[in-house]
Amino acid sequence: MGLGGARAMAMARVRALLAKELLDLSRNRLALLPVGLITILSLVLPFGIAVAIPMLTGQELGSDADLVKVSGVAVGHESLTPSARVQLFLFQQFLLLFLLTPITGAMALAAHAVIGEKQARTLEPLLRRQCRPASCSSPKCWARCCRPS
Repeated sequence: MGLGGARAMAMARVRALLAKELLDLSRNRLALLPVGLITILSLVLPFGIAVAIPMLTGQELGSDADLVKVSGVAVGHESLTPSARVQLFLFQQFLLLFLLTPITGAMALAAHAVIGEKQARTLEPLLRRQCRPASCSSPKCWARCCRPS
């Protein structure tokens, strides 16, 4: 078999695995629930602290001297009002929460992929098959990223 035939066979395997993973994901959409929850939490928490709490209490964030001092050192931007500087500082701190989104997604999707293979009793044949790890794992990753509508 020539190089072109081997490539065509490898691409056929990748397409078959990709189709299987897309079908599996369409059957179990709750696999993406942890990603959605952590994303919503990452959005609601900073807005709740920086916008909603001052609105509910009636006190601006700039009225706390310690927050103003920390935000002045960490953020700079002397042209902003103290409240705006504190809000900017808080939003910058909460940006780190968005790093949890891809980590949570990777863990949830990896666990779902292994459990799905185990339940379908296709994990052992997949592991026994002689193929490069990238040709087995890349369709799984693509299927998780490109969900069917």
